[in-house]
Amino acid sequence: MNLDKFHFQYTSSLQGRRIRLLSFRQRHCPDRDLPLEVHLSEHSLDVAEFDALSYVWGDSHPKRRLICNGKHFDVRESLYEALIEYRHRHCNRRLWADAICINQNDDVEKTEQVRLMSDVYGTAMRTIIWLGRLQPDDEKAIRLVELVYNKTQRDNSQRPVSGTNEDFDFKTLDIPNVRNIRQIDPSWKALFQILRHPWFSRVWVIQELVLSSNPSFWRGEKSVDVHHLMWIAFHVGTKRNLSTAFGLINGFSSLPALGMANYFYNSAVRNRREKLPIWFHLMNSLGMKATDLRDRFFAIAGISAGLWTHFVDYSRTLEQVLSQVGLMSIIEGHQILDFEALDALADYPSITIRSASLHIPSWVPNFFSDQLRGIAFSRHYSTNSLRRTQGFMAAEIQIIVEDPNRALQHPITPSAPYLYHKVRELHMKALVFDKIKSMIPLTDMVKAKTSKFPREEKHPLSALQAGWDDAHELAISTISFVHRARLLAEPHLRNQDVMSGATFNAFWRTLLYNRTEIASSREQEPEDSFGMSFGYWYLLLKLFCTKLYYQDCVLFMTYWMILRPHAYPFKNTFDQIYGNRCFFVSEGGRLGWAPAHARCGDSLALFQGCRIPFAARLRVDDIWEYVGGCYVHGCMNGEIWRLEHSSWSFYRFA
Repeated sequence: MNLDKFHFQYTSSLQGRRIRLLSFRQRHCPDRDLPLEVHLSEHSLDVAEFDALSYVWGDSHPKRRLICNGKHFDVRESLYEALIEYRHRHCNRRLWADAICINQNDDVEKTEQVRLMSDVYGTAMRTIIWLGRLQPDDEKAIRLVELVYNKTQRDNSQRPVSGTNEDFDFKTLDIPNVRNIRQIDPSWKALFQILRHPWFSRVWVIQELVLSSNPSFWRGEKSVDVHHLMWIAFHVGTKRNLSTAFGLINGFSSLPALGMANYFYNSAVRNRREKLPIWFHLMNSLGMKATDLRDRFFAIAGISAGLWTHFVDYSRTLEQVLSQVGLMSIIEGHQILDFEALDALADYPSITIRSASLHIPSWVPNFFSDQLRGIAFSRHYSTNSLRRTQGFMAAEIQIIVEDPNRALQHPITPSAPYLYHKVRELHMKALVFDKIKSMIPLTDMVKAKTSKFPREEKHPLSALQAGWDDAHELAISTISFVHRARLLAEPHLRNQDVMSGATFNAFWRTLLYNRTEIASSREQEPEDSFGMSFGYWYLLLKLFCTKLYYQDCVLFMTYWMILRPHAYPFKNTFDQIYGNRCFFVSEGGRLGWAPAHARCGDSLALFQGCRIPFAARLRVDDIWEYVGGCYVHGCMNGEIWRLEHSSWSFYRFA
C-alpha cells in the first residue's frame, strides 16, 4: 500500500510575496481532545489579515498528527498544543506558523520565505508567543507579574532603573517576599520556571518580538502582557535578592529572559527608525541558539542594516556565511571600518568551531559563544571617545579575495562584503608593541562562583553554613590566584605583603580593568580608595579561609560585619569583572588580561584606528592569527598611538 497518498504533500512552491495561512475547520471548539483539522491556503502577504505564531519547535519526537487539507500532517508537540489553544480560544483569523506554512524540505522556498519573515511578523494583526501549557502555581505567578508591574512601573517604554547592587524592596511595595525562612515562595518559584522557558533562548524570537506590533504571551489558557513579563524579567535578572533566589532554584544557571528583556528595553532597538548593524544584534544575542547554525545570522537579517536582499540563502555553506558576516562585523554596508564594530570584535572570544571541513578565519568572532562574563571592552573603552584625541589615526583595511571565476587578486580596499565569494586574507594596519611573557590560566574561581547552592534550606543556620562553605572554597581559590598574580608581577615579594611593591597600584587597577560602574557604560576609573578596599577584601577572604563560623559563629559575624562594608567596593567590582580572560605579565613588564586561549609568546598589538589592544599569534609566512581583545594596563587610552619610533604596517590575518 502506498502510504504517501494519505500524507500531506505541498503541490507548489510559493512565489514572490505569497504566503500560506492556516484556518480551522472546527471553530469555537471547547473540546481540547477533538482531533485537529486545518486548511492550508495561499494568500498575498500584502492584503491578508492573519495572526502569527512564535514558538519553540522543541524535540522532534514524539510527533502529533493533525489533518491538513484532508491529509495526515505530523507536527511537534509544542506546535500542536499551541494550535489546540488557538482553536479553543475561538480565534477567527487565519494563522501563520512556519513549520506548516513553509515547506521545510524545499530550500529554495525556505530561503524566499525566511527573507519575508520580518514582513510576516510586521504585518500580522498580532503575534502569539506560546510558552507552553499551564503548570501548577502558574496562575499565582501571573498574578504576581501583574502585581509587581502595577506597583513598580512608571513608563513601560523605559528600561527599569536597577542594578545588581540593589535588592528588590518587598516590604515597601507590599509584595510577597521571594523567600521565607525555609523555602522559596511558590508564586516566585513558578514565575522563575516561566522565565526559563526555551523560547527566551532562541535567536529567531528576536525579530519576532521586536517587529511585532501587537505581541502577547500565552501560557496555556492564560495571557500575559509582553511589557509586564519583560519588566519583571529585568528585575529578576538584576535585583540582587531576586537573582540569588533564582540561582538557588536553578543551580545558578543563566536567565535567558534577562537577555530578551535587555533587548526589548534597549533604546537603540525601540526608538531608531533605521535598522542597526548586524554586529550589534550578534553581540546582544550571544548565547541564543538555533538548530541550523546558519540561522544564527539569517534569523536577524530582517532587522539588520545594510544587508543585501539575497544574504539569506540556504544553498550557502556555514563557512561562507561565517566569513562574510565576519567581514560585515568590520565593514558596515559600504562604509569602511566602523569603529564601534572593531571595538566589539575585542569582546568576542575567538572562533572555536573548527574542523577538517571548516576553515574559518581567526578574525571571525565566535558568534556561537554564550553570554560573555566580565567587562565589555566596547562599552568601557570605546574608541569613539578618543577620536578627537591628538595623534588619532584612521583605520586601514585591505582584503585578498578568492573568486572561483578569477585568478587570485592583489589586496583591495573592500566595499560591500557581499561582493566577495570568500575572503582569503584580511590585511589590517597595526602595531605590535609587546609580547606575553607569563600568564595564569582561568582558575577554579569560575567553578566556585557557579556552584550549586542547596535548593531548599531545612534550617536557617545550616543554610548559612552551607553558603559559607561555598564562600570558603571561593576564598581559597581567589587567594591562590591573588598570590600567583602578585608574584608574577613582582617575584621578589615572595615573603612580603601582597600590598607592597612598586607595582601594587597597577596591580589592583588591572584586577578591575581600571574601571568601576560596570553595570553602565561610563568610563569611570576607580579612586585610590579602592586600593584600601582591596586590602579589606583580602582580609575578608582570609577570614573565610579560617572556617571560624564553625568554631565561633558570633566572633566570625563580628569580623565579617567590620570587614564587609570596606571590602565591598573592590569585591563588588571584581565579582562582576572576573571571567573569560587570564592574567598576564608582558616582556615589557605590562600587566593585563588576555583571552583564555592566549599563550605565552603571543604578541600584543593594536589596530590602527582602534583603542583596544589584542593578542595575535604568528603562524607561517608572515600570516597572523587573531586571538582576541586584551586589557593592557597603561595602554588603553591611546598611549600606544604616541609611542616613539613606532612603525605601523599592514599585517596579514588568515
